[in-house]
Amino acid sequence: TWANGSRVSPELQVLEVRNRKDPDGPVIGLFLIERRERKRATDRWATADVTISVSYQEISSDGYRRETASGEFRGSYHAHVNTVSITAGSLTGGMVVIDPPSLQGHHLGTYLMNEIVRWAKRWPDATVNTVTLLEGQSHGENRERRNRFYEQFGLKFDYTSSGRTAGT
Repeated sequence: TWANGSRVSPELQVLEVRNRKDPDGPVIGLFLIERRERKRATDRWATADVTISVSYQEISSDGYRRETASGEFRGSYHAHVNTVSITAGSLTGGMVVIDPPSLQGHHLGTYLMNEIVRWAKRWPDATVNTVTLLEGQSHGENRERRNRFYEQFGLKFDYTSSGRTAGT
């Protein structure tokens, strides 16, 4: 659907995830994607603070939920400081992770973060809250995949080590 000249995602949809190395191969999983947006007025004249959550829940091929893979990505816009966060529903903290790890690297996280980033672009003059990459989250193949994940959305990092294991 469209609102004010921009594409608006449906609140619920089913996403089919395939292996990134074999996109024509079997389906890895079906996921129920739920997109929720909440507005909270800061005062009667100001733009509201807004949060978004895009959650995923694995469902079976017959459409029923399973208790295997689920999670949520969050974002927020804070009118009083004109700041947007693409990793949290608040100004502080936040992180994004796909769980279980066997789903990482198959573009489920990219799909969810794309929804958050597209939503955040509603405030083009807002400051983007700093994203911090922690060394403890970086290991083996995961490090470069994690870095590429954020960089594909236009984020540029000041890495604190030559191995690109941490930065802001």
